[in-house]
Amino acid sequence: MWMRGSPGPRLSQSALAIATLFGAVPLSAAADTVVVGQLRSKAQTAIPASSSALTLVDLANPAAVSGQITTVTVQWVGGGVNPCSPGFKVKFFRPSSSGGRLAFLDERGPFASLRGLLVVPISPPISVQPRDVIGLSELGGSICGGVGNTNTGSGINTALFTGDITSDQNLSDAFNLQRNLISLQGTGDPAEVRSAIVPVVLSAPGTFGSLFKTALQMTNPGPNTITGRLVFHPLGKSAAADDPSLPFQLAGGQTTGFADIVASLGQTGSGSLDVISTSSPPPLLVTRVFNDAGAAGTSGFTEASVDPAGALSQFDSARLVAPADPANFRMNIGVRTLAQGASITVALLSTSGGQIASVPRSYPADYFEQISATAFLNGIAPGPNQTISIVVNSGSLIVYAATADNRTNDPSVQLGNRDDF
Repeated sequence: MWMRGSPGPRLSQSALAIATLFGAVPLSAAADTVVVGQLRSKAQTAIPASSSALTLVDLANPAAVSGQITTVTVQWVGGGVNPCSPGFKVKFFRPSSSGGRLAFLDERGPFASLRGLLVVPISPPISVQPRDVIGLSELGGSICGGVGNTNTGSGINTALFTGDITSDQNLSDAFNLQRNLISLQGTGDPAEVRSAIVPVVLSAPGTFGSLFKTALQMTNPGPNTITGRLVFHPLGKSAAADDPSLPFQLAGGQTTGFADIVASLGQTGSGSLDVISTSSPPPLLVTRVFNDAGAAGTSGFTEASVDPAGALSQFDSARLVAPADPANFRMNIGVRTLAQGASITVALLSTSGGQIASVPRSYPADYFEQISATAFLNGIAPGPNQTISIVVNSGSLIVYAATADNRTNDPSVQLGNRDDF
């Protein structure tokens, strides 16, 4: 994979590249499942209504696609040990083009409230469009508790309105606009959300006598049991419903680990890993890619997982830096697309910033590949300290550069980031 030499044989096939799907959640299904709102693992405080009803609207996590909301999960905080009725209603709104007004779409409920993760059916389903948002009306007062929230420290994320809102509202009518994010999420069918992507995982030999593996640890930082599955999309094929998967269930505060996650999934070689959460917040992940030198120990790095919403999208750009010593360090480029595929323009830039070459590249949906930097630039080898610019023309993707020391096989990674500029 990225630790391979350049050029050299493929990890499990015959080219220096490794390709896999990255896709949806379970790629064939969840990638297209509509989601509105977001669940937060550590949402342990609430803003309960004192006496009259209180309506909270999530402004930060709108629907990205059209669809039917069939299930809503609420992280409820406070209240007694018995269900409280009437507890809450679920609301849906459509922002105006300016974002200053919320058109009321529909509601379901009331539902009884009880501390913990509450999964309620939305029957009949509610249709949403891109940019539609979700909200919740707390009906039982402070004695019944409220929806959990966390303070992000930035942005305007939640609008608070007095009363059980059933009509259009101006944001200027809100009695408070908060940075807090409420832990509330609506989904289509199935009620699964691809909450994180580990762009590449592997358990395979590489060049120069290397043997690369991927260790994974999963922690539930919250008090409520969370469930989901890990889905492995093998090298070189599109994601499919029968891709290998491993269900997980973590009690509050629990941590579990896998010394070799690819082997734990009954696989070898390289692929991409999706973390799929089922009606619950996502786990905290620590992923380590390392060269296993046996008695001599290991060398490796921690690989960041990516929130699908954080992938590069149209008009975003990223910059990757070539090794200062290409004679002793090899560099590969990995690309993982999302459901729309991606079209990008790649440019090699000199140390002074001048353009040396420009290459267009296109990728199908839910696809992963990793190839040498030279192959990525259509046969042009980047020189010391030169940079590779990536501009996204359409679609969305994750891009990274993986570098390894040819003498020790010690690896490192750069993740392409839209915030670099």
